This record gives sequence, structure tokens and C-alpha cells, in this order.
Amino acid sequence: MAAAASRNSPRDFSIQKLPPADRPRERLRALGVGSLSTAELLAVVLGSGGAGRSALRLAQDVLAMAGGSLRRLERDVLVTRGILNSSLVHPREVFREAIAERAAAIILVHNHPSGDPTPSADDRAVTAQLVAAGRLLDIPVHDHIIVGRGRYASFAEAGLL
Repeated sequence: MAAAASRNSPRDFSIQKLPPADRPRERLRALGVGSLSTAELLAVVLGSGGAGRSALRLAQDVLAMAGGSLRRLERDVLVTRGILNSSLVHPREVFREAIAERAAAIILVHNHPSGDPTPSADDRAVTAQLVAAGRLLDIPVHDHIIVGRGRYASFAEAGLL
């Protein structure tokens, strides 16, 4: 009885069953990053749950394992610093730290100083190259997120991976 009750607790319900105003991704779009908890932000990045857990529950579990700290997950590694309109990035530089840390997957993030997060042709080409390298190394690229002036573009959300 107790196992059935915990399995059906509200925290494990599908996010799709929540009212739109309570869903992390919709709140992010409507109210901005500051309106979400760390777990909700991680749930947005994860995109979906698994094994009977919603993305939000999975995010809460992952954060609990990391002592509540995002800094203690896969890590935040600066690979390259670009100039105003370009940046050179090579797969070996991107995956060096992932291999050293025994990462199971990576998420790429960069900004567009212009403020427009729309992926450029170069962004698409580099992402395709990194996804291919990740497949070869068995370290999948879960997403490539571009940020700019309070907006973002996600390759995973746009179906570009």
C-alpha cells in the first residue's frame, strides 16, 4: 500500500498533466529564469523524465545526489572564448574534459553577444560535428543551447540534433 501511494505521489505525475501555468518550460517562457527553482531549471534542460519519473522528479533526484548543487554535476567547463562574431571550437577540446570526468553525456552552451540566440550556419555545422564525435566516443550531446538577451535557442527543442 505504501509503495503504491508513493509511486502515485503528485511529484511523480507527468508534467503534461500539470496546468500550463505550473509547467517549468511554460513558466520559463512567460516569467523568465528567475521564476524557476534550480530543480525546475534542470528539468527544462533534461526535457523528459524516465523510469516512471517526471523530468521534475528526475531533476530533484539528481540534485539531491549532488547535494543540491549544480556545480557538483557533469561540470561547467570553458572550452573557448570567441570574438564578436565567431569562435573556433574543435571536438577534441570539447570532449577532453568530458572524457577526463567520465561524463555520460554533455550539454553545449554558448552565447551570442548580438543578443539573438538564433543558431547560425556555423553553429549548426559545429553542432553536427560535435554530435558525430560524441557518437563515436559514446558521449552523446543532449543539447546545444544558445543564449542571448534573456532568450535562448535549444537544438534539442527545435529537433536539430
